[in-house]
Amino acid sequence: MSSNVFQLPEQVRSAADRVSGIGTEQEHLSFLEFFKILDRRKYIIGIITVALTTLAALFVMQLEDVYTSTALVLIEAPTNNAFDVEDIISGTPPDNEIFESQMELIKTRALAAAVVDELGLDTDPEFNPALRPTTMTGNITGFIGSITSAIFGGSSDGEDDPGQFALNPSESNLREEDELRRLKVVKNFMDNVDIARKGESLVIEISFTSQNPRTSTDAANAIANEYIVQQLESKLDATRRINDWLSRRISEMQEQVQAAENAVEAFKRESGLLEAKGVSLTSQQIAELNTQLVLARTSQSEAESRLLQVKRLMNSSQGVWAVSEVLDSPLIQDLRKRETAIQQRVAELATEYGRRHPTMMNARAELSDVRRKIQAEVGKIIGSLEYDVDVARARTASLDEDLEQLKNRSADLNTAEVQLRALERESNASRTLLESFLATFKQVGAKADFDIQQSDARIVSEAPLKLTPSGPNRKLMLAVAFAAAFVIGVLAALGTEHLNQGFRSSDEIEKISGVSVLSLMPQVTNAKLRARSVADHVLSEPLSPLSESVRTLNTSLTLSNVDQPPRVIMFTSAQPGEAKSTGSLSLARLQASSGKRVIVIDADLRRPRIHVMLGMKRAPGLVEVVAGKCSLNQAIKTDKGSGLHVLSAGAEVTNAPDLLSSNNMKELLSQLAESYDMVIIDTPPVLAVTDARILARYVDGVVFALRWAKTKRQVAVHALNQLQKTGCHISGILLTRVDTTQHAKYDYGDSGYYEGKIKAYYRG
Repeated sequence: MSSNVFQLPEQVRSAADRVSGIGTEQEHLSFLEFFKILDRRKYIIGIITVALTTLAALFVMQLEDVYTSTALVLIEAPTNNAFDVEDIISGTPPDNEIFESQMELIKTRALAAAVVDELGLDTDPEFNPALRPTTMTGNITGFIGSITSAIFGGSSDGEDDPGQFALNPSESNLREEDELRRLKVVKNFMDNVDIARKGESLVIEISFTSQNPRTSTDAANAIANEYIVQQLESKLDATRRINDWLSRRISEMQEQVQAAENAVEAFKRESGLLEAKGVSLTSQQIAELNTQLVLARTSQSEAESRLLQVKRLMNSSQGVWAVSEVLDSPLIQDLRKRETAIQQRVAELATEYGRRHPTMMNARAELSDVRRKIQAEVGKIIGSLEYDVDVARARTASLDEDLEQLKNRSADLNTAEVQLRALERESNASRTLLESFLATFKQVGAKADFDIQQSDARIVSEAPLKLTPSGPNRKLMLAVAFAAAFVIGVLAALGTEHLNQGFRSSDEIEKISGVSVLSLMPQVTNAKLRARSVADHVLSEPLSPLSESVRTLNTSLTLSNVDQPPRVIMFTSAQPGEAKSTGSLSLARLQASSGKRVIVIDADLRRPRIHVMLGMKRAPGLVEVVAGKCSLNQAIKTDKGSGLHVLSAGAEVTNAPDLLSSNNMKELLSQLAESYDMVIIDTPPVLAVTDARILARYVDGVVFALRWAKTKRQVAVHALNQLQKTGCHISGILLTRVDTTQHAKYDYGDSGYYEGKIKAYYRG
């Protein structure tokens, strides 16, 4: 026996983390794999499809004929006037939203209840469930309704919720039951109503379906008539509400307008913003002062100019006589004449008298007096001009001061005018709004007598009596039922495929566990083979697929270590029922029949199977040899069919782990390894007891039996991890009980084993 200890590959240690990954990858099915799944699960699909289609056919055959009648209602496009009250009373142009709204109005519970009362449908068993006799269809419908309620929690639109129409607790139970029955009648009636727009036209189709053709016709026409009546009533109510609201609003607005106008006038008085002909008094005063100031400045300029000219002329060569004011003065003109006359007289006296003559002196004195008077008068004229300049300047300054004061006051008044304008705008807006409301009120009153009597819709075609059933379309329903049943069957097949968590191929096992597959052992399905031991098959049918799989197992074990092939080989599994004993005994008998010295040891001390499969006695066996109660030769038995040496389990023990881990067990295995070409040990499942993990430390290789498509991935990986912790060498996995027919339907690399053209190589 080799003493080498091997470790599992690194990927095995994390295999448990990758088990869920296969499920994710399998969700992405290829087109071919999808049809392979359907082929593998065709019986599930067929059973479900046939069963559901049959149930649907029974249901459809029980359905009664129904009749559908349709009334056409035209939605008028109202002609809007300039005033918007038309939109309030008559409506708005019929666009898509309006059509949707009108159709919803036709579907209202109130309208349906009115039609139910009008036609007395509460006494019709078709709409009143309490009056219906029990039928198969009713039972099936009730069953489906119960399932729907359980899944979705009752009616999706809340139509049947009695809490929405709870009665007064003080009312009797009888009244409550009557009300609930009536609600169900109305609900059943509404379920038979269908409202649709006819193409892109302005016409709404009101259809009603019933088992009675007369009822379908009467109901469709009654719905259309009730819709028109309710439209007229709603318009009348709308007009009445508008009038009441306008009256109250106008009274309020009149008070608001009066208050706003009073506020404007009061503010004018308080702020001094008095006006004349639309212009404030302050503005008028400023304008007048500006005019006066311009005139005053003009007068001042003229006076200053005259004074300046006079002073300039007085200093000129011409003297004061060049001044027009001096020349134009009558007094100066008289004085100048006297001066001239006196100068002539002085000139005459000068020739007659001498300078000192008294007459001469008197004449000169008179001349000087005249000249003084002229100078005095000239001085007065110049003083008058200077006075005029001073007066003009004083007037200009006074006007400037007055104007500045008015401007300062005007700045203060401008602020007040801003507030005044705001008050005036508010007053004007209130008055404008009041006038608009008064006009609206008059128009509403004028239009009420005419427009309210006209509806925005009219019936263009009443529903005719239909004697030809409109449904049910049984062929279509059966076709849909068949398609739905088939889809459900396919989904069930996919679900079954997905829920099956067993291994089906070598690639899948190696990808998850990291351990190679040694061989695929086919499932023996022949009844004759079931009656005998499967291990006999490798001897009786050496060319069968089962025998070939055992040879493949032996070859794989040999090639697992070419230089030193394993001699002590242990067979184990994750759990019972995985054909590990069959695999170990088949390999042992096949090798023994080929002339090799082979011994098989049944180390499953709790549930031994080898002696049963070979028809031998259980004791003496391994227990007696290890315990020293008998010799090895006394315990070994020989299989007559193959010459295989067999060491059965022996007597029952309670301390199997202690026995298998003893030194005697180690020595026994060493002795057998030297005496035999191959020692095969059959052990209990890894997850059942610890025996397999104890023995795994003493063998050259471990063959892990794994049942095809049955053992869960998580279980297998967990068992492999348990073995890996012992430090043993896992030679590989034996995939047992493979259904080769089903296996061939999978798109795996090893799917063709033992099937198809390869099957010609086998017999038996």
